[in-house]
Amino acid sequence: MCGVTGFVDKNNKLTIGRRAQIVDEMLSLINHRGGDAIGIEAYGLTTTGHTRLSIVDKDKRADQPFVSGRAILSFNGEIYNHKDLRNKYIKRRLDSYSDTATLFELLQSEPMEEVLKNIHGMYAFSYINKQKKILTLASDKFSIKPLYYINTPDYFAWASEVKAFKAIPGFKFQLNADCLEEYLIYRYVAGERTLFSKVNK
Repeated sequence: MCGVTGFVDKNNKLTIGRRAQIVDEMLSLINHRGGDAIGIEAYGLTTTGHTRLSIVDKDKRADQPFVSGRAILSFNGEIYNHKDLRNKYIKRRLDSYSDTATLFELLQSEPMEEVLKNIHGMYAFSYINKQKKILTLASDKFSIKPLYYINTPDYFAWASEVKAFKAIPGFKFQLNADCLEEYLIYRYVAGERTLFSKVNK
């Protein structure tokens, strides 16, 4: 289990240092998901973070976010078939044996749709394509690994747990009364909605 966080300062209101501070605060709120390593990376108006629980590859070279001149990846989960995909698609030697390294290499060399079609596992990740200036958030087909997001006039933010949004300036939690009955019956809210207004999954 790891934790991913990040946000986009949509109106360029904050300094780079303040953005990093916010992501650090978000990570501290979900640090129980990892704690073996903390990483923060900024690109343009977007800052992403990761708290890592080391399992597949305990080497420091597997710490996240993964960064190259082309992309940034913050990943939570496990890709069950990553060794098969590495053998099939990746010809060069990678610095890490982790499934994150395999995923990162695939995302930089193959279309996103193809990668998502070919990977099998439980996962949630944020991926920034620097060349195309595209941020992608993805989760496995059954959303086994959680991924929540908010979209306010000033910020777009995402995290592995809702409470990370406490760190977002001006954001206030409000009960989504429309979902309360469904939650009390099923202990779950279907679709993208959650028990909190303006928090989606």
